[in-house]
Amino acid sequence: MVALGVDFGTSHTVAVARWPDGRARPLLFDGTPLLPSATFWDDGAVVVGRDAVHSARRAPASFEPNPKRRIDDGHVFLGDREVPVHDLLVAVFQRVRAEFVRTAGGPPASITVTHPANWASTRRKALAAAVRDAELPDATLVPEPVAAATYFVRVLRHLVPVGSAVVVYDLGAGTFDGSVVARTPEGFEVLAVDGRDDLGGLDFDEVVLAMIGRTLPAERWQRLLAPSTVEEARAARALRDEVREAKERLSRTSSVTVLVPLLDVDVQLTREEFDTAARPLVERSVRVLTETVRLSRVTPERVAGIFLVGGASQIPLVATELHRAFGTPPVTIEQPEMVVAEGSVLVGARVDRPAVPAARPRSSGGAAGRAVVPAVAEPVPRPSGAVPAVPLLAAAPALSAAAPPVVAPGPAVVPGAPPGSPAGPPVSPAAGPAGVAPVSGGRAPVSPGAVPVSPVPFSPAPPARRMPPPLPYPPPPRPVYYQPPPPAVVYVPQYVPFVPPPPRRIAPGTVRWPAGFLTLYGVLMYISTAIAGVVLIAAKLPRSDLRMPERDWNIALYGTLATLTLAVLFTHGARRLRRGGNGHLWYPMALCLLVAAGAAFTASESHQPAWFLLALVYLGSALLLLLPGARAWVSPPRVPAPPSPSVGNATGAAEA
Repeated sequence: MVALGVDFGTSHTVAVARWPDGRARPLLFDGTPLLPSATFWDDGAVVVGRDAVHSARRAPASFEPNPKRRIDDGHVFLGDREVPVHDLLVAVFQRVRAEFVRTAGGPPASITVTHPANWASTRRKALAAAVRDAELPDATLVPEPVAAATYFVRVLRHLVPVGSAVVVYDLGAGTFDGSVVARTPEGFEVLAVDGRDDLGGLDFDEVVLAMIGRTLPAERWQRLLAPSTVEEARAARALRDEVREAKERLSRTSSVTVLVPLLDVDVQLTREEFDTAARPLVERSVRVLTETVRLSRVTPERVAGIFLVGGASQIPLVATELHRAFGTPPVTIEQPEMVVAEGSVLVGARVDRPAVPAARPRSSGGAAGRAVVPAVAEPVPRPSGAVPAVPLLAAAPALSAAAPPVVAPGPAVVPGAPPGSPAGPPVSPAAGPAGVAPVSGGRAPVSPGAVPVSPVPFSPAPPARRMPPPLPYPPPPRPVYYQPPPPAVVYVPQYVPFVPPPPRRIAPGTVRWPAGFLTLYGVLMYISTAIAGVVLIAAKLPRSDLRMPERDWNIALYGTLATLTLAVLFTHGARRLRRGGNGHLWYPMALCLLVAAGAAFTASESHQPAWFLLALVYLGSALLLLLPGARAWVSPPRVPAPPSPSVGNATGAAEA
């Protein structure tokens, strides 16, 4: 059974048929795999494809070039009639079905239709309803990034181990989608997706259109931007086609010349001018993709590649900006608009091994009277009117066990018989000797000893030669022609060598001593907080010797909470100071100065040398944190910027 995959795009629709043996071929619409999604209302019928594009020249008001963009509108006005958008979508899928039936000989067994990953359920339901009303099977909707990732693995044979991810840059005619698709044991999973409905190849057409308009007078240019007559509308439609072709040619050449219809003016455009004007759009798409990768939390080591999808992704500036942003050249192919359709038909599909084909019929070795031997011999009833068999002398030399003759339907004509003999049906020249017919699939081999013929008038018969007796053994079995199945594709997981973790960094002494004193002071505060908590609980017990007035109990509670807070700050500051590379220097230094100031104040009041010693220790710790070694320890590491690639190279690699 043949499956069908359809990529219903804004500007073009692509369909791919997949046979049970694994072959995938695109359907051709008027000789090309790209079917324009445009529709045209023509007296109660919806015309699709290039016929719609050509019909738009005579009635531009009845033309809808991008029905996918109108999927949320419900109805559109084509000419003087309001047409449901659903009917336009159904017409596109009916054209795809008609071409599939003409190619495969019947309707598809299953169909997969792609859609942007960020489409809501209402849009997906509208798409599925259009497929169903086009007399196609219930469609399996596949997100476009998943189809692109499947093509990336199964067709391009890129190794994407389980756990890694593929970054998909899908720049179509009307929308842009950036997504991160992860490889799982069950298939692919979309981790993050974002896109813009107002960014696509049509917006780059507007850029080229604006470049042309800047070189022409405003009054004459306005006739093409806002046509008021049928002639001006036709010229505006022809100008759009010229602009699209100029954009595609600028992806291959350095300059093009555009003929402006209705004004008969030639305008020359260069790739440098186009790159300068289109750079804001490309940078906007790259920013969206960068943010999508960041939200997916996929590290650069897990990214197996950046895959360009969509016809507009062939613009060389796209690959250059992606290489500059990610430091990795993206994967490009010759026809990126075919990726999603072929990938969709491969999603969840397995290559069915062909069954052993039916054995070919074998033939006898004689040049004349060649007969086909069937696989199973079945008894053939004797035709009505046949008489017992007599030897046929002329045919005896041509008979063999490998090619036994049978009776032709009806009485046969014997050579040399008088004209009055019963006549039978004509015998094919390839059938061998007269009266002998080749064995077909519904016939069975008959013993080669005799051939039944029609009655012969009485005449002296020549002496008959004895026929060889039948073979005592059955004929050899027919050969079986076995066609081996195609070799199975074995995906070998990519070998990832074991990389030992980097050695643990040892903090310098200017950091270890202050961190140790902060930890010691925090632990002592935890211990004092625990003792104070026990005392406060015991003070509330009846008949306790530790009972105190309510006011003193509240003061002790607040002091305990403050001590607990300081203990948490001290241990947290010491831990952040030991970690390094995070800029946490002034926070531990402030804690050391706080302890030194508190100890100095207590020493001045109590005149105890221990408090003076504590003040000196923490003041020295604060001074140690001012040394260059401590500041270098907590400074964040600097990551060198990747080298800037060449702008003129289509793949973003440095030019030789």
